[in-house]
Amino acid sequence: MRLISDRYGFSQTPSIEDMKTTGGVFKDGRLVSGTKKINIAEIGMFNDGIYALAQDTTAADFIVDDLITWAEQAIGLRPSITKIPRKYDNAVVVEFEGNIEGRLDIFNEMISSYSGMLTSLYNETVSVSLYQIGFAFESLDVKLAINTKFTVVRRYGLPFSSNRYYCIAPLKTEMHIDLLEKFEKALS
Repeated sequence: MRLISDRYGFSQTPSIEDMKTTGGVFKDGRLVSGTKKINIAEIGMFNDGIYALAQDTTAADFIVDDLITWAEQAIGLRPSITKIPRKYDNAVVVEFEGNIEGRLDIFNEMISSYSGMLTSLYNETVSVSLYQIGFAFESLDVKLAINTKFTVVRRYGLPFSSNRYYCIAPLKTEMHIDLLEKFEKALS
């Protein structure tokens, strides 16, 4: 653990007991490789896998690759015989140009009806807007143990007019951004 902490400069490390029993999470470190400097939010190490939390999935992949290569050389980690595909859970914040619900005409009547019902029920006029869009695949149909959802949710605490959304998907960052750009283009 000390070698890992020294290599990546973590400010928080798990206890030896945690590493032996449940696995552990190292927090707030940095990978320096040549001219590359990558901030590491977390590296989790467990008996059935490793994860890295970083700025994007390219950085996370680089961190995991570096950790595995270094551990094989420095501490004698045996190379994995079974290659398990990597799994991704990506989150990005986007700001769409313009109001997206105005371009989703199919919801306008429902939004208007809902707004009218709230005004009638609570005797106060409210401005209702689209809050979340989501898609998922049937988790029972596949062997993947991953997040099954693609969601676009308004950023909490910001005015709706900011058009800022928190988006998650089980994709690499560049794929996720590409999908969101296609979504925005389809709405224009």
